[in-house]
This record gives sequence, structure tokens and C-alpha cells, in this order.
Amino acid sequence: MEDSHKCEEKADDEYLSILSLSNKEALRDLELIWQSLLLLKSQTSRRRAHLAKELAENKLRKEMEMNKKLSESLDGALQEPAIRDTQCFVRQSEIKDKMRLEESSDSDTLLDFSLKGEDVSTTAMEPKAMKQKQVEVDAVASQLKRAANICSIDGKTFGDRHRELLILCQKIMRPYGIPMYEFSTSWSTGHAFCAFIHFYRPDLIDEKYLKWKNPEQTLRYVEGVAKSLGAHFDGNFVKLLRRKRPGFVKVYSFVFKLYTCLGAAARSRSTPSKADLTAS
Repeated sequence: MEDSHKCEEKADDEYLSILSLSNKEALRDLELIWQSLLLLKSQTSRRRAHLAKELAENKLRKEMEMNKKLSESLDGALQEPAIRDTQCFVRQSEIKDKMRLEESSDSDTLLDFSLKGEDVSTTAMEPKAMKQKQVEVDAVASQLKRAANICSIDGKTFGDRHRELLILCQKIMRPYGIPMYEFSTSWSTGHAFCAFIHFYRPDLIDEKYLKWKNPEQTLRYVEGVAKSLGAHFDGNFVKLLRRKRPGFVKVYSFVFKLYTCLGAAARSRSTPSKADLTAS
């Protein structure tokens, strides 16, 4: 009886030891599986982060390319109307200029005739005094011609005024050797503003700023001159013009405002009378 009982206990102990070993092996296997899952999860996270980074870079690259294409197309769209209509409009502008020059030459002839007819004693003036008087008459005629040129923008729509003002600026810049393509980067150095004002009012512009190599100083100088004429810029003038691509609407608006102020100043400056011209 005791032997059978001992055999059963021994069998139970062996079963328990076997069961304990199997549990340990199972736990070890589960731990290995858990470590493998953690490693797989880490690799998956890294892979997801890498894919997200690649997707973000590709998206950013595509957006940059799209923005570049849009900016190029926008620049082309802004330049094309003026370039496309230049040939047609130049002929009209040349006809207007020719008519103004003829009117101006007629006014010069009448002015010379009135000067000679009012005071016969001028025929007896010395050659030096005659030369000085002729210089004064030429200066008045030049002022009349410049004042006539100011009043040449008569377009009814924004596009017409934009094209007319651009063509006028191109004609003004040609003697100064300043390239003029649009109301943006062509004005960023400040030289075009100096030339524009100098063309109508040479007395307001120091000629050294027509070739000054410091754009910021030139722009600040131009802003001061424009304020003296009554043309105020809404915002930071220097900061806007020193951008890579200055906004053409603001630049055009300021040039048109400056153009209007120059026209008002020319009209407010009274033409010298006959007595002033003939006075010694």
C-alpha cells in the first residue's frame, strides 16, 4: 500500500516537473515573440517616418515647382500685354508726339514774334544780351514741351493707362540708358525713379543719383523728393523695392501718382510773362 502511494507521489512530482519545464519554455517562447514584435514595431515606425519624410519632401518639391511655374507664367502674362500692344500703340504715341511738337513749335514761334514785336529796342541789344535772351526763351519752350508730355496718359481703362504709362517710361528712360520692361524689377535700383523725375524737373534731382551704386540710398533719396512733390507711398518704400520681385501694382500706382503730381506741379508753375522775359 505504501509502495503504491509512493509511486503515485513520484509520478505526480515527475508530472509537475515536466509541467514546470513546459511552462518555462512557453514563457521563454512568449518573451522571444514579444521581443520580435517590439523590434518589428520599431522598424515599422522608422519606415513610416521615412516614408512620411519622403512624401513631405516630394510634396514640397512639387509645390515649389508649381509656384515657380506660376510666377513665371504670371511674369509673362504681365509683360505680354505691353509687349504685344507696343507696336500698335507706338505708332499712335508717335502721332500724338508729332502733333504736340508741332503745337509747341507754333507756340515758340508766336512767343518769339510777340517778344520781338513788343519791344523794338531788342534789335539794338548787344550780342551777349541777345544770346542770354535766346537761352531764356529756349528754357521756356523746353518747359512747355515737357509740360505737354506730362498730359499724355488719357486711357479710360486700367490696361490702357498701364500700357501708355509703360511706353512713356520707356521713351523717358532711353536717353538715360536705363532698361524698362515692367513696373517691377526695372525700378528696384531707384535709377528709373530719378530719371523719371529728372526728365520733367531736372532741378529736383542730383545727377549723381542717376548712377549711384547704393540702391537703398537712392530709393530713400527718391522717396524724399517724391514726398516734396506730394507723392506719398503707402508702406515701406525701400523694403518693397528691394524684394526679389516687387509688386507691380504698388509700383505702378506709385509711378502713376508721381506722374500725376509732376503734371500738377507743371500746371501750377506759371509760365513767365512777356514782361518777365523781356526784362533785363
